[in-house]
Amino acid sequence: MRHRILLATLLALAPLSAGCISTNETPAGKESNWDALVLFSERASNDDFVDDYPAIGFQVATIQPGSGGWGLEAGANYGWGDGSGPGSAGTETRDTDFYEFGVGIHQTFRPDSALRPYFGLGGSWMRSYSTQRSATDKDTFTTYGAGVYAHTGVLWSPHRDATGRGTGIEFGLDLRGMLADDADYLELSLITGFGR
Repeated sequence: MRHRILLATLLALAPLSAGCISTNETPAGKESNWDALVLFSERASNDDFVDDYPAIGFQVATIQPGSGGWGLEAGANYGWGDGSGPGSAGTETRDTDFYEFGVGIHQTFRPDSALRPYFGLGGSWMRSYSTQRSATDKDTFTTYGAGVYAHTGVLWSPHRDATGRGTGIEFGLDLRGMLADDADYLELSLITGFGR
């Protein structure tokens, strides 16, 4: 329940907090902006067995000229963890690999500046592969699910000049929340990547 309250708060505040920052309109004649990012994350989940676990992800986002900073995003994430919880034969341990693929919309504020706040909303498809062990048994199984996500953060592009042009390395922070049919999570990520 606690995760759902925090995720609902993130969903509500992401567009509001980012909207407090004035936007720069990307001129219609300018090339589109894009970012290819790698995310190094730590997740807090309400999964019965795996509460906290690391994850790594890849995300691509685009901004079309003349759109006011709007664009599309797509990404893939992989997480892994282990833990213990109640089972049919007493306490059981579980090792799980999590796979996630998502697409959504992306709003970047001040798209032509070096420091760019953003938020995104979208849907994800998830798959987890688990090995569960008890004192007397071992079982492997795969589960599938879907969910909605929201995230907000900031990217810093030190290579950009005063007109917002330049291609190079980027750094940032991202806070992401997922509401899913199987397990919810909150994720904090350090970002590095390349973009224009």
